[in-house]
Amino acid sequence: MTLYVSCVTEEADDDAAAPPDRAGESRSHWRNLSAFWLLGLCNNFAYVVMLSAAHDILKTETNQTAAVSDPLTP
Repeated sequence: MTLYVSCVTEEADDDAAAPPDRAGESRSHWRNLSAFWLLGLCNNFAYVVMLSAAHDILKTETNQTAAVSDPLTP
């Protein structure tokens, strides 16, 4: 059991002694940031297209309903 504990502490010491890879962290940070921005832009584009299409559909249906109901009014 003592041997196991000493192995665990040696691994922890090796990890603590290793210098952090700042270039890799910075690169992954910018990659994640740009990926979220790009995917958010795509999501927003699809949302705007669907809303404008729904607006056009409602506008067309409203005009047809108004044209049909006008001759019926006294």
